[in-house]
Amino acid sequence: MKRHILITGATGTIGKRLISVLQMSGHSISILSRKPRTIKNVKVYVWNVNKQQIDLNCLSGTDTIIHLAGENIAEKKWTKERKQQIIESRTLSTRLLYRAITETNAAVKTFISASAVGFYGNRGDEILTEESGSGSGFMATCCKLWEDAVDEG
Repeated sequence: MKRHILITGATGTIGKRLISVLQMSGHSISILSRKPRTIKNVKVYVWNVNKQQIDLNCLSGTDTIIHLAGENIAEKKWTKERKQQIIESRTLSTRLLYRAITETNAAVKTFISASAVGFYGNRGDEILTEESGSGSGFMATCCKLWEDAVDEG
């Protein structure tokens, strides 16, 4: 079944590859980006997570959302402010997407949000499963807050 898929974080390494693979499978792709851009065979919509603004037209005809957006964790030193930016880029964007879906009664059937293995923290040789709780440390906290935002939706 061919889908219309909206991708956030589409200009990152994973997002770029995902667009290519999904297009080769015949899916229609649109993206949410912080700035206008041109990508072949992709409709680009603009959003501003910090201002909680989103082009609601991005949801028209969308049945699947793949949410990859978030500040790059390797780009800058993790100051207190940077850590807050990393967390908010994930939690606020998730909440913005859910609010937009609710406000428009969009017919989104699937919402995929990619957090990270950092959820578990450094647990040494412990065998971890989906049922394992979150770990400790900044990345574990960040991932837990991100997943909580998804669960709220």
